[in-house]
Amino acid sequence: ILNTAGADVSADDVFGRIDFYDQDGGSSAAGTTSRIESVAVGNVGASKLTFSTSTSGGGARSSLTEKMAIDESGNVAIATTTTFSNPLTLNKAAGAAGSLNNQIALIHTGASTAYHIKTIRAAGTDEPAGLAFVENTTERARIETDGNFKINTVSGNGKLLVATGGGSTSDWGARLLMGSSAATSYLIDF
Repeated sequence: ILNTAGADVSADDVFGRIDFYDQDGGSSAAGTTSRIESVAVGNVGASKLTFSTSTSGGGARSSLTEKMAIDESGNVAIATTTTFSNPLTLNKAAGAAGSLNNQIALIHTGASTAYHIKTIRAAGTDEPAGLAFVENTTERARIETDGNFKINTVSGNGKLLVATGGGSTSDWGARLLMGSSAATSYLIDF
């Protein structure tokens, strides 16, 4: 569908659309499975691209739901239809209090290890309570909303908290090495 907006453009008018259609030979009715649309932003001809998909459950296709959009400034929003305040906005429905919610996964093709940046859900609210850095399913570090930075632990107080694995003479919690032999070099200065 091309050039559907009238002479007087209004917000949310559709300039054009590409539908991906399933002829269906099975139990669910035929219909649109995915859609890309050019949609008016305001009434001045600016537009955004929206990407919508449907899901299937129990043999029936769901209606289309917008999953991603690119606004007129090039900002990308994934899993949210309203937030364009940053170049990339990711939205994830929150889980239980203190749970980690996937936001970004970093994976190499064929690798057995994946790294994730996850938000921490605050107790009793959908507000994020910090960021967690996870290898596969093991949390390695976190930055909490109070500014505490925790490495290899999720409990305890302190602006910097480092926990060791224990049980080894070479298992250091924190190690500071002097990189210079100059007489005026300082490793730590208070």
